[in-house]
Order: sequence, then structure tokens, then C-alpha cells
Amino acid sequence: MALVLIPVLNGFETTEAVAPLKSVNEYVINETKKAYHIDCFRIEHKNEVLQLGLDELIEEPNYFFIEWAEKIAFILPKDVIWVYIRITENSTTREISFEL
Repeated sequence: MALVLIPVLNGFETTEAVAPLKSVNEYVINETKKAYHIDCFRIEHKNEVLQLGLDELIEEPNYFFIEWAEKIAFILPKDVIWVYIRITENSTTREISFEL
């Protein structure tokens, strides 16, 4: 989903991954804004979040698209928009919902 939404922000250039295992990818939106796609699937402990510096990264005024965000919910700001994508019963369509 991030790869669909990020170009909408204003065209971008892809840079190298920021964290090990390419779990954080950075996209330049313009001179003052970046977008980050963060995949938290491999995070198992809270201390890994701090070791990767995700707590500091999240404080930057940029756009963040986070998979498995519940694993790092303790560092996310209160004004997060949660997007849920669920497979429907027939497995051919997806249900998308938002929580503010």
C-alpha cells in the first residue's frame, strides 16, 4: 500500500534502506519532506525498536507508512491514522477501514 500512496505525495526518489534487513525505506518527497515505509514484521522485542532508532525517526515531521505497527505502538504519536486491510471471506477482495 505504501508504494501506491507515496507517489501521490509528490513524486519521489528512492534512497537506500535506513535500517538493517531493509526494514526501513526512505523516499524523498521534496526538499523538506520524506516518506518512510517501515516493516516491523521482524521486530520481536521493544528494545529492538530503540536499537534501530525508530523512536527518534518517528519524531521527525515526515510521512510514515508502517506495516505491523502494533509492534511499535508504544512510540507512535496519538494522532496516528490506522489503516486496516483485511481479506474478505471469498479471499478475492480486500476490506479497507480507517481509525482516527
